[in-house]
Amino acid sequence: MKPVFIKQVYCELKFLQELFDYLGNNLAFDENYGSSYNVREMLGKQCDIWMDVPFDKITELGINNPFFKSLWKKSLEGGSKLHDYSSEFSKLPELIHQTSLPPHSLYFHNQDEKLSNELLFTYNLLNSNIEFLKLTSKDFLISNDFTISPDKELNNFSDWSFLRNNNLPITDIIIADNYLVKDLEAMKHNILGILNNLIKPNLCSMELNVMITVEKDILSAAALSDRLNIINDEISKKKLSHKYNIGIYEVKKDLLHDRDIITNYLWLRSGHSFDYFNKKNTIKSNKNTSLDIRGVGLWGKKEHGILKHLRAIRNACIMNNDFIGGESNRILVNNYL
Repeated sequence: MKPVFIKQVYCELKFLQELFDYLGNNLAFDENYGSSYNVREMLGKQCDIWMDVPFDKITELGINNPFFKSLWKKSLEGGSKLHDYSSEFSKLPELIHQTSLPPHSLYFHNQDEKLSNELLFTYNLLNSNIEFLKLTSKDFLISNDFTISPDKELNNFSDWSFLRNNNLPITDIIIADNYLVKDLEAMKHNILGILNNLIKPNLCSMELNVMITVEKDILSAAALSDRLNIINDEISKKKLSHKYNIGIYEVKKDLLHDRDIITNYLWLRSGHSFDYFNKKNTIKSNKNTSLDIRGVGLWGKKEHGILKHLRAIRNACIMNNDFIGGESNRILVNNYL
């Protein structure tokens, strides 16, 4: 069974039953209602949902439950795609241990906190049960918008530290930006600031792959090598438990026009290059742009947008084999592309 969408959701029936029972019985709209409702909305929009029961079971439950009815109807009408994974679901722990799941996978279950933490911190798999849904959903449903400007009245962006404020694990990072590593003196405040705040050792317990694109011939081979060494040295300070691979691809200017940072569960889009800061760590005088951040749970409405960007990055890298460092990245080798 080939995935249809970028979000891969492995879901136990018991989780859905608990979620839908809660939504159906909660008339007081308590503090957990919003996160539960948003997760239900996410599950109905452009996900591949791999269920531990046959599709017939969902339709049977839908006879008397409007939430199940809505889910299977949307699956037939262009919403999320329900997959009968019942014969394979018992192998899911093995796939997790082998790190064989796609990099944007989520797992909704009714297991205990111990297993949930193991999946998150040992295997870097974003997951949740009903009890912790409010806590976890604020991460994969994260939404931030910033204005970057030298005008202090307009600017609401101070630094990259906000990237620390979530529990989104990372095994792969793509940074597509023609100019981000051009200014050597400002790297500390731009790309190194981004990576320092994105990479949290307790949420990066597996092999890490970082891929960076730059405009072809914008820097000499020696200069690119210097920048690669600087990035390697900075990440080495994190003392990660597994090895990491950093690669820089040179691509033709006309092949990549957008500025994206894409990880397993986070997408950052910038109107201009992410090199917001000068060597004095102040916003550059020519920077007037916007920054949008969306967690994987909100990729639905912009699904085709992120796929378009990922395909452009992949194709640009395939067409231009000039690179230094490692070239591994699980995001770009998945079959939804």
